[in-house]
Amino acid sequence: MKKSGYQSNNEYGELRYLANPIRGLLIKSGYKVVHAKSSVATPNQGDEYFDIVKRIKAGDFGDANYVLYGVLTEISSIDNVDEIPGTKSTAQQVSLEVTVDFHIVDTKTTQIVASFIASGEGKEVRIAGKDNNFKPSTAKLMKLASLDLAEDVRKHLADQNFITNHPGSAGQARNLKRRLDNDTTTLKVYK
Repeated sequence: MKKSGYQSNNEYGELRYLANPIRGLLIKSGYKVVHAKSSVATPNQGDEYFDIVKRIKAGDFGDANYVLYGVLTEISSIDNVDEIPGTKSTAQQVSLEVTVDFHIVDTKTTQIVASFIASGEGKEVRIAGKDNNFKPSTAKLMKLASLDLAEDVRKHLADQNFITNHPGSAGQARNLKRRLDNDTTTLKVYK
């Protein structure tokens, strides 16, 4: 964790949940997705933790063709209360926003073949929320944010021709074969 102005702590398990919808997206798109060798940051570790090329060369990703690598750049929670025009009521809107910087690295050449920043948001609204001590479900907000993040990832991957716009479509197999010149049954992407 880098410190600049304020410090925020998140449990590792909370952040891992963000990746599940993205894994599902890749599986629907015809990729074989497998887990990488675990790598947990140690206390006082510097930027070497983010050296994905070193991890590729160390064999942390087995025989993968590509590594989808994301770094959480921001997670924020917002709680706003606004008056509803024409009424005496208020609306409390609580949202959780996440932003992740993604790269897809070709493991043979260590070339970055796709790169983008994706974001997702989960929100819950309650009428007259501040008057009734409304407490939103963090689990629900995280789920909504992770699904929204996966959709943004899908759009970016399609824009960069890494997947088609319609995961699971008949044209997907042809797209993978043409783009990667590889048998789709052996293609592996690690997340």
